[in-house]
Order: sequence, then structure tokens, then C-alpha cells
Amino acid sequence: MLSSLIAACSGASAPALKGSASDNGGAAHAAAVSVPESERWRKKQPAPGQPPAIVPPKFSQAKLLNGLTVVVSENPQLPTVTVSVVMRAGSAAEPRSKAGLADLSYELLLEGAGERNADELAEAFADLGTTTSVKSGADGARISAAVLSSNLQGAIALLADVVQRPRMREANFQRRKSSQLANLAQLSGHPRYLADLAFAPLVFGGPHPYGHLGKGTIHSVKALRLQDAKAFYKRHVGPKNTALVFAGDVSLETATNLAQEHFANWRHPVKAVRAPKRAPVRKRSSIILVPKTGLSQSVIVAGRPAVPSGHPDEWALRLANAVYGGLFGSRLNMNLREDKGYTYGARSRVEARRGTGPLVISTAVRADVTAPSVKELFNELEALVSRPITESEMQAAREATMRSLPGQFETNAGLAAAAARLYLGDLPLDRYQRMLAAYRDMNLQTVRSAARRYFTPSKIQLVLVGDPASIKKPVSALGIGRLVSEAGP
Repeated sequence: MLSSLIAACSGASAPALKGSASDNGGAAHAAAVSVPESERWRKKQPAPGQPPAIVPPKFSQAKLLNGLTVVVSENPQLPTVTVSVVMRAGSAAEPRSKAGLADLSYELLLEGAGERNADELAEAFADLGTTTSVKSGADGARISAAVLSSNLQGAIALLADVVQRPRMREANFQRRKSSQLANLAQLSGHPRYLADLAFAPLVFGGPHPYGHLGKGTIHSVKALRLQDAKAFYKRHVGPKNTALVFAGDVSLETATNLAQEHFANWRHPVKAVRAPKRAPVRKRSSIILVPKTGLSQSVIVAGRPAVPSGHPDEWALRLANAVYGGLFGSRLNMNLREDKGYTYGARSRVEARRGTGPLVISTAVRADVTAPSVKELFNELEALVSRPITESEMQAAREATMRSLPGQFETNAGLAAAAARLYLGDLPLDRYQRMLAAYRDMNLQTVRSAARRYFTPSKIQLVLVGDPASIKKPVSALGIGRLVSEAGP
């Protein structure tokens, strides 16, 4: 009965479903069916097409008589513009005893300017369909807004007020300070913040401008006063240390005219902020342990001073870093994550700075495998010499690095950020063209040489944050340095 029902539904007779003879007949029938000539191309897997050309962004520049720099990346595809005021003075320009001052001073700029208080200023930007953001770092800061091209004039007028006529009132200072302290209180329980807090002075030395975190500590921020913020801003921010950056539907001529209209009368004299001196590279004599009892994971941060942006070794070092830990398929990540299963990820990076930027290696691992993870981290450093980078590894690192570059410039915000980095680093406008040319011309021997020079195991400093019970004895047994406990903030 079932076979009859199936036969009725399929249009076939019931006997056709019975026995192996029918099956063999079906196979023979299928074999007899020939593939039409027009469809035989489907058997061959399509070859990959030519990858799209990598087109780096172009920047143009002008200068006003008062020293203000204007940088433009023209991108007329949409009627929008991202505009940033970029100031070449960051946490490296603040005293270590006042860590967090630069960050707080720049945040304070949005708390009222000219005739507007904080609420009125925010509403004025909102009327233009935008909000502002402040981003500060070791080498400087930028205040940015994204607007329709038709609203660019209004945005520049507001930013001119913010930069040239900040109110900096006591009540607003205290509000921003309280917010920063609340953020630090939250961070003080975060293992990665504790690691970074110990890492900066260990690698650069406490007195060095890069030897402290720009966020500061609860202790340093508590001691800050409004007068400190006013003095920092007055000393470091003026037209000679500032750039007006545009990215989007705007020409250099239009941008320069807007800058002339709203910034030409800014005459505040300041001294040029110099790049921090090169930090000495020291041999590792000790390992810093920041105790965090009961922590189920250990945070590992290792590294050393590397190179400033624009250094002749920069591009070779970046490729060597990509092979070691800069990519998902890097040696370090494949070892600690894929092979050993100690972590969700282990990475390294070369941080670009105007002065000597750091090489940073970081991961978070299960507490019980802290020592084995440290051992493997250093084994992979040594392997860069004993098992040198191969041609295929270098090619893969080069392709991944070059192919990821266009993603940084997909938006006006990305273009403006790139222009800001050029200004803060005092770098040439054709940096990205030079970068691509350097990668294309790179040879294996140069990359291997950079790996040997900058990944020397004995010169890599080490910070561990975690449960002392899981760390002390096993790590001490590795014999790579004396373990020194250091309290958090």
C-alpha cells in the first residue's frame, strides 16, 4: 500500500521501487545521461580574479600666517565632511605627577565656550546635526565633528570658539574630574589597566614622557586643580601646534578660506612641542607581578621601546611583528590558542608614536598555565632566530598588511584620523604611498634582520597580573628574571 501511494505521488509505477535490479537500472540510466558541451565548464573551479588595486589616500596642506596647519583629504562621494581640530600636545607633555591632566584639559573644552555654556554648546552642535568627540593620546588630541557640507561653516565657527575661547569654569572642571575619577575607579579593578599601568614605567622609565598612562591614576587625578588645566592649555595649545583637518566633500581652497575666516586672528604664542627623546633599551633583570588574588586568568604584557614613526626600520619591523603576533595566523597565536588552548587570543603590535613607540605583546591565559604561556611566548621570540621567518610567511604578512590598509580609509572619519596621525607624528603627506612602496620592495633578509634586532628575548620586559599562588613558583622556576611584586593604583 505504501509503495502504491509513493508511486501515485511520483508518477512512477510501484514495481519500479522494488529490488536491486531497478536500482542498477537507475544507475545505468544516470551514467547514460551525457553532460551538454555548454555545461562542461562547471567541472572546473573558477580561478581567482585579480585583486583590486590598493589606492592610498591623498592629502593636501596649507598654512595660515599665524602658523595654523590645514590638512585636507578630498572625498566628494557624499555631501558630508568630518572636521577635526588636532593639537600636538598629549600626555607626554604633562608632568608624571599630574598624569591625566592632558585628558582632563581637553575634555573640559566641551564644557562651554565663548557665549555658550556646556548645554548651549551641545545644542548648537545638535542643531547642525552632529555631536563632538574628544580623543587624546600620548602625542596629542583631536576634537572632531561630522556634518553635512552645507553645515560646515557653522561647525567651524563652533570649533573655533571651543579652541580659542574655552570657558574652563570651576563647576565644569569638577564635573569632568568626577567623571574621570569614576572611570578610573572602575578601571582599577581591571587586570589589563593594572598591567598597562606597570608596563609604561617599566619599559620607558618613570621620568620619560611615555613612562606613565595618559588616563592617570586616582591619586594623580584627585590632586588636579582647574589652574593646572588652564596652565597646560595655555602653555601647549596655539596655532603653531594645531592643525585643522578636513575629510570629505571639501576642497583645500574652501577649507583654507574657512580656516582663514575663523582662525586667522588666533595669535596665542606657544613653543613647539618636541618629540620625546629615544628611550633606552635595557636587558630584563626582573619581572613585575601585580597581585590579584583569586583571579581565574592571568594577564601577560611584554615588550620594549621600538621605533618612532617614520624610522627606517618601521616597515620591516611591522612585517616581522605580523609574523610573530600581529595576525590571527601568527606564530604566537597559533601556538597559545590553536595548539595549546591556553587563551582566546595572543597578539603583538608596534605602536606608532612621534617619539619611540613600544612593541607590545599581550594575552590573557588561564591562571594554571601562566608559566607555560610565558615560556612559549619567549620560545617564539627565540624561534625568530632559530627558525627564521620564511619567504611564504613574509609574503602572507605583507599581503595581509597591505590588503587591510584600505579599510582604514573607507569613511571620512577614517581619513580624518589618518590625517591627524600624520600631523601628530610630523610625518610626510605621502606616508601611505611610501608605506606601500616599502612593503612591495621589502626583501626577506631585511625582515629577518628586524626580527633579530627588535625581538631579542633578553630585552623584552614582562608584566604579569594575576593570582600569586598560580604565578610565583612556576614563573620563578623559568629562570628568566627575578619576580618583583608591585601594588596596583
